Amino acid sequence: EIVRVVRLPDVRERMLHEGVEPAGTTPEEFGAYIRSEIAKWTKVVKATGARVD
Repeated sequence: EIVRVVRLPDVRERMLHEGVEPAGTTPEEFGAYIRSEIAKWTKVVKATGARVD
């Protein structure tokens, strides 16, 4: 229900006006996003040799 409401144009516009970027996603969409981010940043870390101090 929250995802549906956040995706409504008037709700989205109001949130953007208040400085909030709405990101209402389903658990499946969020999981796919996290997997893609892990893959992307894994490549960056390996390519640059970045390490945690």
